[in-house]
Amino acid sequence: INEDLIEAIVVNSMDQFLPNISKISKAKLQCKKTKIEQEQQKKFSILSSCGEELGRQIALASEKGASSWLTSLPLKSCGFILSKQQFHDSVKLRYNIKLDDISGDCACGNKNSVDHSLICKLGGYTSLRHNHLRDTLLNLVDVVCKDVVREPPLLPITNEELPRGTTLKNDARLDISCRGFFSALDKTFLDIRVLHPNSQSNAKKPLAAMYKAHENEKKTKYLHRIREIEKANFTPFVMSTTGGLAPEASCFVKRLASKVSQKLSQPYSCVLSYIRRKLRFELLKTTLMALRGFRKSKYVSLYLPVLCVDTTASLNHTGKA
Repeated sequence: INEDLIEAIVVNSMDQFLPNISKISKAKLQCKKTKIEQEQQKKFSILSSCGEELGRQIALASEKGASSWLTSLPLKSCGFILSKQQFHDSVKLRYNIKLDDISGDCACGNKNSVDHSLICKLGGYTSLRHNHLRDTLLNLVDVVCKDVVREPPLLPITNEELPRGTTLKNDARLDISCRGFFSALDKTFLDIRVLHPNSQSNAKKPLAAMYKAHENEKKTKYLHRIREIEKANFTPFVMSTTGGLAPEASCFVKRLASKVSQKLSQPYSCVLSYIRRKLRFELLKTTLMALRGFRKSKYVSLYLPVLCVDTTASLNHTGKA
């Protein structure tokens, strides 16, 4: 970068020194590229020296936005607040420290653990996590889009031929639809999935392959039907319980931040940071609820006594016919 300046200093003359802007720019880019490569090599070396479990934990915590809750100011107006218990549990989850006061047995009959708590359907916490993320994203999309609908039904299928694997149910619904996201009048559908990266079906997959598999599953089910019948766009919004975003979800968030930034005349970087933090905090809260929330046994029976009321006698007693 300073090659021309050094040469001028050596000859003790600044008369012939004319900075080559193009040359300096190329040198800066090369230095930046070299620095990134060195950092990547150092990161790979550290991950290689760790065990498989620890290496995966580090990779999950290093995903874009996954640790944003840890560096956020506790702003109540934005929802960026955690209770004392929630903060302690969040730190322990991040560093893979055993949680205290967690029962060893789940009400569903299986052995309890952090991983089991985040995938157990008993208690409705998996649905709560999904629905709360859907509503949070819907409120953000509603700022810049028209015709925003929660759980829109798809048009019924008549004689259309669709690829194998496409859902053919006439009552099929997605999570969100809106108009004006990618272009002025086009309709866009979103279907949300929150996966747990340490579940049995995901634990052995590399992170990139894991996200790709879940995106492809959503596309196989809905993409062709939405393109051929709805004539609309489709985005599978896949997010992990650790806060990571799949590639298409990440692109959607960046596009959303760009549109919000233009509408509100706010810096793009600030808006993008806010959206990532908002999604992360709301997901984190529902994840922690699944760890500490009460789960009723599925074998509990409900007894309702039958009440026999003689209305005729009651009317006669009051003297009304």
